[in-house]
Amino acid sequence: NNAAVLAEAIDSILDQTFGQFEFLIVNDGSTDNSPAILDASAARDARVRVFHRPNSGLIAGLNFLLTQARGALVARMDGDDVALPERFARQVAYFDGHPECGVLGTNTHEIDDAGTVTECTDFHALDHEGIVAALRQASPFCHSSVMMRRDVAVQAGGYRAQGDGLGYDLV
Repeated sequence: NNAAVLAEAIDSILDQTFGQFEFLIVNDGSTDNSPAILDASAARDARVRVFHRPNSGLIAGLNFLLTQARGALVARMDGDDVALPERFARQVAYFDGHPECGVLGTNTHEIDDAGTVTECTDFHALDHEGIVAALRQASPFCHSSVMMRRDVAVQAGGYRAQGDGLGYDLV
């Protein structure tokens, strides 16, 4: 139910400077105009694949999308978020240069309805040891900024039903 902001979120992905991707979207039982917006996006861009499902929750939707993804890398995005235009290019370049990396997150900006940045989130766990230590308390990643290797996510068992993060033991 993100109809008010969904088109902007979708456009921020379709307008990425790195354009070689499939864009999988799950509609998890929306009751607003979201399904029509999603279908219109799929009709205008062949990279978009929309899956309409009854409401089953975030974790089930994310795990379903992992089964549908064909690419080696998977990027997370929520329907009320906006990605900067070079997000994919920068993340893919990092993965290309760091084959040992399985999951990559970014800092984020909170933006109010007027488009003003109200908060910047700076994640301080930047190396493997710091991330593992942070995972003992909570995920150090803003998941709508995460890109991960699909095989790592699948090997970890996907998203956990009791939380909103990957099986952390492989990070």
